[in-house]
Amino acid sequence: MEIYIGNLRKGDVIIMSKGKSASSGLFNHAAIISQIHKGLRPYILELTGFGFERSLYMPNTGCDYVYRLKCADGEVTAGKAATAGNIWVTSYPNTKYRGNTHTLNSGVYNTSSVFTSYFGNSSYGIKAMRYAEYLYENCQCNPPRELNRSASFFSGAICTYLPIALYQTVMGGLGCIGKMEIDARKSLPRDLARYLDNNELWACCGTVTERST
Repeated sequence: MEIYIGNLRKGDVIIMSKGKSASSGLFNHAAIISQIHKGLRPYILELTGFGFERSLYMPNTGCDYVYRLKCADGEVTAGKAATAGNIWVTSYPNTKYRGNTHTLNSGVYNTSSVFTSYFGNSSYGIKAMRYAEYLYENCQCNPPRELNRSASFFSGAICTYLPIALYQTVMGGLGCIGKMEIDARKSLPRDLARYLDNNELWACCGTVTERST
């Protein structure tokens, strides 16, 4: 199943794979759609080696899987999550502009946290819930501490962190139960894909295609 790039929505979660099928398990990146402009490519928010970025979405070679929250308030919640990300990346004083790309704090991607996520547990425990509540109470209009260069060595700021943290920012520690009930700081792309695939409130809309028919 495929979904045309022009039919993406704000708040869609994109999980990218190097493989040609979900069964390959080669998930290597996660991001979130931040803005939609009719007739143009959507904007995407992501954490990369360049930092926290918002840029025009260019589908990767392989498979980019699209996940969409499908509960009654799903579209509204998704829109709020995307809006929070847009506020983070454009309102921060350290934002740098490179053409169609806005970069917040280049180098904020925390490579050491890949090991924490790989060997850690992505389940939604007490610490994860408290962190989601911190996001809800403090980060509606300001980026979290993990997106600062002064963040701790194992901050959790890898690609998967961003879509999870944005949804938890607008839902809170209790509100995200059943919808984004996963540890933002200890999850790899494969963990998020597994969680969404097994959650009846999320739908996999297929892989992104640039063919309209």
